[in-house]
Amino acid sequence: MTETDSTSDLKTIGLTPFIYCANQPLFHVSAGVPIGDALIQASDMLFLVKAFAEEAAYDKATDRHAWLRITWLQ
Repeated sequence: MTETDSTSDLKTIGLTPFIYCANQPLFHVSAGVPIGDALIQASDMLFLVKAFAEEAAYDKATDRHAWLRITWLQ
């Protein structure tokens, strides 16, 4: 069995809520998603967040605005 074969069977467990709003999880990891697919989606989302944040911070021609909000997780 190769490393690719062993990781292709891994799936998310779905026990990880994150980003809370009014003490309720806004996002969570769903159970049963293949690990590779979950990592691809997370990578795509992080890429877009970074791109939008850079545009908001540096592009004077846009009406988007960037600011920092720090939320302490309990």
